[in-house]
Amino acid sequence: MSHKKIIPYINAENDIPANVLALAKSYSYGGADELFLYNYSKDEKSREEFLSLCKVISKEIDIPFTVGCYIKRLEDVKKAIYTGSAAVMVKYALLENKQLLKEATERFGTEKLMVELDMTEYMDTTEELSQTLSEYKVGTVMLKHITLSPNT
Repeated sequence: MSHKKIIPYINAENDIPANVLALAKSYSYGGADELFLYNYSKDEKSREEFLSLCKVISKEIDIPFTVGCYIKRLEDVKKAIYTGSAAVMVKYALLENKQLLKEATERFGTEKLMVELDMTEYMDTTEELSQTLSEYKVGTVMLKHITLSPNT
C-alpha cells in the first residue's frame, strides 16, 4: 500500500518568530504529517535565534520536523539535531566543507542528515554529485527544480 505525506515548509528567514510558531502549530493541528522549517542565513545570530525558535516549536507541535539551516561546522549539525528535529537539511550549494557530510553521518547517522540540491546548479555534474553523496552516505536527498521525463 502506498501513501503520501503532507509536508509543508516554512521559510523562517526574515519572518517574525511568533508568526513562524503560529504557522507551525496551524499545520500541525491541521493534519500535516511533518514540517520542514528552514533559515539558511549565514549570520550566526540569526542561526542561533532560528534554532532557539525550533526548540520552542518542538514543544508546541506533535509531528516530526526537519530543520534546514546553514552548516559551517559539525557543532551546527549537533545544535540543529538537539532542537528536537527528526533530521537536519543541509543545502549542498552553501556547504563549504563537503567532508562535513561524512563526519555528520558518521556521528549522527544517515537518517539524521538530508541534503538539498537545486538541480539547475548541478545539471552537468549529476554523475559526479551522485558519487560524492553515496561516498558520504547521505540518507535523503531533496531535489529541487528537476526536469522530469516519462522515464523518471
